[in-house]
Amino acid sequence: MLNDILKAIVKIPNEKKANLYSLIFLFIGIFGILLVNEASIYIEKYK
Repeated sequence: MLNDILKAIVKIPNEKKANLYSLIFLFIGIFGILLVNEASIYIEKYK
């Protein structure tokens, strides 16, 4: 899955590549925040 994404990124021209990288990091950041949020809720519930 990740390998396919990386292969797709390599084929894209450089100026588009920069935008795609920032978009991917944005998604990872949002996903990470959501994950931490869920984890903290879960920990509070089952402390």
